[in-house]
Amino acid sequence: MSHPALPEQGMGTMISYCIEYSELLIIEIVQLADAFIKRAL
Repeated sequence: MSHPALPEQGMGTMISYCIEYSELLIIEIVQLADAFIKRAL
């Protein structure tokens, strides 16, 4: 089975999706860390 070549637009969409996802992940981690620190103090 041969995979069709990804068009440039598809690649850009994939990259922007990854960036968006990682930003959400960072926000989530920051909020968790913040809650943890407040509980520890």
